[in-house]
Amino acid sequence: ALGQGGRALWTKLPSRARRFLVRVEPKHPTEVRLEACRALAQLRTESGKVIPALISALNDSNIDVRGTAVQALGELGPLASAAQPELIRLFKHCASNPPQGRGRICTDTVVALAMISPADPVVFHLLKEALGDRQATGGASEFAGSAVSGLEKMVGAKHEVVSTLISALRDSDALLTYHILSALGGIRQQPETVVPILIEG
Repeated sequence: ALGQGGRALWTKLPSRARRFLVRVEPKHPTEVRLEACRALAQLRTESGKVIPALISALNDSNIDVRGTAVQALGELGPLASAAQPELIRLFKHCASNPPQGRGRICTDTVVALAMISPADPVVFHLLKEALGDRQATGGASEFAGSAVSGLEKMVGAKHEVVSTLISALRDSDALLTYHILSALGGIRQQPETVVPILIEG
């Protein structure tokens, strides 16, 4: 409930409540920290306070709190650019460690990076490499699928998204193929190349 109408709500909150929200303090119950992260994502007018609090929450002891902080930062988009180094750290950890039991935070990290830095070539190449690595190692189509979702969000930023996705089709399994074909249909670029691929399936 705190997250709805957040901008108007912030101005009405007492100073004590504001201080509590921007801290997301570990001493509070997990459910409270989760809701604080969700609420902070709606308070973008106070991004100078909100984003450091969410970056701090990326190191919370609870994986659900960390994951909610990742989602919140992604929702803030380019405003959360200060979080990019920490999100890249999380991304690399996920890429080198199969996401067993923590798949959601890994997939959300991929998408958050694309939403925060859609024009950044470093982020583009990270996602491209993740797609290739997952094809090579196998068994991690969910993570590769999130890389596809992230790349789809980077269309329009002068990246070679379509050609990257088409290349990934060569060694993709059924689930990854599904993600790639869905993305190619949604992107609606280079139809002369994409249409034959979609017809062939």
